[in-house]
Amino acid sequence: MKNPKCQVRIRVPDSKGYKRVSTKTSNLQEAEYFAQQLYDELSLHVKAGGALNSKTFAQVFDEWATVQQSIRPTSQGGKWDSTIERVRSYALTYFGSMKVDKISAKDFTEYWLWRKVNFSKKPPTNGTLRREKTCLVPLFKFAKAKGYISELPDFNPPKVKPSKRPTFTPQEWKRITRMAREWVKQGKNKATWRDWTCRGFIPLL
Repeated sequence: MKNPKCQVRIRVPDSKGYKRVSTKTSNLQEAEYFAQQLYDELSLHVKAGGALNSKTFAQVFDEWATVQQSIRPTSQGGKWDSTIERVRSYALTYFGSMKVDKISAKDFTEYWLWRKVNFSKKPPTNGTLRREKTCLVPLFKFAKAKGYISELPDFNPPKVKPSKRPTFTPQEWKRITRMAREWVKQGKNKATWRDWTCRGFIPLL
């Protein structure tokens, strides 16, 4: 090379792989100082839960989507197309340029608020956002397996309020008891009529 530059390869405890970068200098002392500074920075980064070779969410998404589509079926034996598309539609837009190992619970809290006002057809319900979270989990598990993150973030999606069915109206209750009696009469000539009777009169209790 006409202008050779020193390269540095760093390995940090509790992390996977190596970090290889150019020091952009041919001076050995300057290169050593650069390497020491970089090691200290990466060591603190890893201790804080980051990865040695950090990637953006968009880079991890592209890698994950390619692998999922070409190799593995879903746990139910289906395709990943709908899961990938759901992540692509919103999470990729929001998290795309962010370093995947820097995405925290706080970022997800802000993301869910952002999703409430960013949609294509109608505002998403909390149930929709929780289903979206289940699509994001495989991506972050992939990132962890590849060493891009050390732990899964806390997705903390909005809670879904339980909705109870309202009690029967008097008209509905009359219809239920009437139909139960008719159902019992239909089985009068059957060997299992006693069972029919017990089942048919449960609504009358």
